Amino acid sequence: MLHHPVSTPEPMPEIEARFAICVLQNREQKLLLVKRSDNRDFGPALWGFPGGHIEAHESPLDCAWRELHEELGPRNQVHLIKTAGPFYDEHWGGRFEAHLFLYDWLSGTIELDHEHVAYQWVTLDQLDQYTLMPNITDNLMHLDLIKP
Repeated sequence: MLHHPVSTPEPMPEIEARFAICVLQNREQKLLLVKRSDNRDFGPALWGFPGGHIEAHESPLDCAWRELHEELGPRNQVHLIKTAGPFYDEHWGGRFEAHLFLYDWLSGTIELDHEHVAYQWVTLDQLDQYTLMPNITDNLMHLDLIKP
Protein backbone atom coordinates (compact mmCIF):
# COMPACT_ATOMS: atom_id res chain seq x y z
CA MET A 1 0.00 0.00 0.00
CA LEU A 2 1.33 3.44 -0.92
CA HIS A 3 1.08 6.31 1.54
CA HIS A 4 0.97 9.86 0.30
CA PRO A 5 3.09 11.97 2.63
CA VAL A 6 1.13 14.73 4.27
CA SER A 7 2.81 18.09 4.05
CA THR A 8 2.18 20.66 6.73
CA PRO A 9 1.87 24.17 5.37
CA GLU A 10 4.14 26.80 6.80
CA PRO A 11 2.28 28.78 9.44
CA MET A 12 1.43 32.32 8.42
CA PRO A 13 3.19 34.91 10.54
CA GLU A 14 1.04 36.81 12.96
CA ILE A 15 0.08 40.20 11.56
CA GLU A 16 1.76 42.88 13.66
CA ALA A 17 0.19 45.89 12.00
CA ARG A 18 -2.25 46.85 9.26
CA PHE A 19 -1.67 49.89 7.07
CA ALA A 20 -3.59 52.05 4.63
CA ILE A 21 -1.36 53.50 1.92
CA CYS A 22 -2.57 56.40 -0.22
CA VAL A 23 -1.17 56.97 -3.70
CA LEU A 24 -2.18 60.35 -5.10
CA GLN A 25 -1.78 61.36 -8.74
CA ASN A 26 -2.36 64.82 -10.16
CA ARG A 27 -3.58 65.94 -13.58
CA GLU A 28 -0.06 65.62 -14.99
CA GLN A 29 0.05 61.96 -13.86
CA LYS A 30 2.67 62.80 -11.22
CA LEU A 31 2.61 60.97 -7.89
CA LEU A 32 2.88 62.63 -4.50
CA LEU A 33 5.85 61.52 -2.39
CA VAL A 34 6.31 62.61 1.21
CA LYS A 35 9.63 62.44 3.05
CA ARG A 36 9.53 61.02 6.56
CA SER A 37 11.35 62.98 9.25
CA ASP A 38 14.70 61.74 10.56
CA ASN A 39 13.28 60.90 13.99
CA ARG A 40 10.69 58.34 12.79
CA ASP A 41 11.13 54.79 14.07
CA PHE A 42 9.90 53.29 10.81
CA GLY A 43 11.60 54.49 7.62
CA PRO A 44 13.38 57.63 8.86
CA ALA A 45 14.31 60.08 6.07
CA LEU A 46 12.79 57.85 3.37
CA TRP A 47 10.32 58.95 0.72
CA GLY A 48 6.97 57.22 0.45
CA PHE A 49 3.26 57.68 0.16
CA PRO A 50 0.93 59.12 2.79
CA GLY A 51 -0.61 56.48 5.02
CA GLY A 52 -0.49 54.86 8.39
CA HIS A 53 -1.70 52.29 10.88
CA ILE A 54 -5.27 51.06 10.70
CA GLU A 55 -6.71 51.35 14.19
CA ALA A 56 -8.77 48.51 15.67
CA HIS A 57 -12.02 50.46 15.37
CA GLU A 58 -11.65 51.64 11.76
CA SER A 59 -11.90 50.24 8.27
CA PRO A 60 -8.96 50.52 5.84
CA LEU A 61 -10.87 53.20 3.88
CA ASP A 62 -11.61 55.21 7.04
CA CYS A 63 -7.92 55.00 7.95
CA ALA A 64 -6.87 56.19 4.48
CA TRP A 65 -9.16 59.21 4.76
CA ARG A 66 -7.94 60.01 8.30
CA GLU A 67 -4.28 59.71 7.31
CA LEU A 68 -4.74 61.96 4.27
CA HIS A 69 -6.15 64.67 6.53
CA GLU A 70 -3.54 64.19 9.27
CA GLU A 71 -0.51 64.06 6.99
CA LEU A 72 -1.49 66.50 4.23
CA GLY A 73 -3.91 68.84 5.97
CA PRO A 74 -7.67 69.30 5.77
CA ARG A 75 -7.82 71.56 2.69
CA ASN A 76 -7.46 68.97 -0.04
CA GLN A 77 -9.91 67.46 -2.47
CA VAL A 78 -9.31 63.96 -3.77
CA HIS A 79 -11.34 61.37 -5.63
CA LEU A 80 -10.92 57.65 -4.98
CA ILE A 81 -10.12 55.80 -8.20
CA LYS A 82 -9.14 52.32 -7.09
CA THR A 83 -8.43 50.11 -4.09
CA ALA A 84 -6.29 47.00 -3.82
CA GLY A 85 -5.40 44.57 -1.10
CA PRO A 86 -4.86 43.36 1.40
CA PHE A 87 -1.27 42.52 0.60
CA TYR A 88 1.39 41.14 2.91
CA ASP A 89 4.86 42.63 2.83
CA GLU A 90 7.78 40.77 1.32
CA HIS A 91 10.44 42.81 3.11
CA TRP A 92 9.60 42.05 6.76
CA GLY A 93 8.47 38.45 6.63
CA GLY A 94 4.80 39.00 5.90
CA ARG A 95 4.13 40.61 9.29
CA PHE A 96 2.42 43.69 7.85
CA GLU A 97 -0.86 43.92 5.96
CA ALA A 98 -1.33 46.76 3.47
CA HIS A 99 -4.46 48.16 1.86
CA LEU A 100 -3.82 50.43 -1.12
CA PHE A 101 -5.84 53.42 -2.28
CA LEU A 102 -5.29 55.32 -5.51
CA TYR A 103 -6.68 58.86 -5.55
CA ASP A 104 -6.92 61.62 -8.12
CA TRP A 105 -5.71 64.90 -6.60
CA LEU A 106 -8.30 67.52 -7.51
CA SER A 107 -7.13 70.58 -5.57
CA GLY A 108 -5.85 71.80 -2.26
CA THR A 109 -2.96 73.02 -0.19
CA ILE A 110 -0.55 70.52 1.35
CA GLU A 111 0.23 71.22 5.00
CA LEU A 112 2.62 68.50 6.18
CA ASP A 113 2.34 67.14 9.70
CA HIS A 114 5.25 66.59 12.13
CA GLU A 115 5.97 63.13 10.67
CA HIS A 116 7.12 64.58 7.33
CA VAL A 117 9.62 67.22 6.27
CA ALA A 118 9.06 67.57 2.52
CA TYR A 119 6.85 66.57 -0.38
CA GLN A 120 7.35 66.32 -4.12
CA TRP A 121 5.20 65.51 -7.14
CA VAL A 122 7.18 63.09 -9.34
CA THR A 123 6.77 61.09 -12.53
CA LEU A 124 7.28 57.34 -12.51
CA ASP A 125 10.59 57.90 -14.32
CA GLN A 126 11.82 60.13 -11.48
CA LEU A 127 11.20 57.62 -8.66
CA ASP A 128 14.75 56.23 -8.87
CA GLN A 129 16.07 59.67 -7.87
CA TYR A 130 14.61 59.24 -4.35
CA THR A 131 15.51 56.99 -1.44
CA LEU A 132 12.20 55.18 -1.19
CA MET A 133 10.44 53.11 1.43
CA PRO A 134 10.47 49.38 0.65
CA ASN A 135 7.46 48.05 -1.23
CA ILE A 136 6.88 51.24 -3.29
CA THR A 137 7.34 49.37 -6.58
CA ASP A 138 5.11 46.53 -5.36
CA ASN A 139 2.40 49.01 -4.38
CA LEU A 140 2.51 50.65 -7.81
CA MET A 141 2.28 47.23 -9.52
CA HIS A 142 -0.71 46.24 -7.37
CA LEU A 143 -2.46 49.46 -8.47
CA ASP A 144 -1.56 48.78 -12.14
CA LEU A 145 0.50 51.97 -12.39
CA ILE A 146 3.59 50.05 -13.48
CA LYS A 147 4.03 46.63 -15.05
CA PRO A 148 5.94 43.78 -13.38
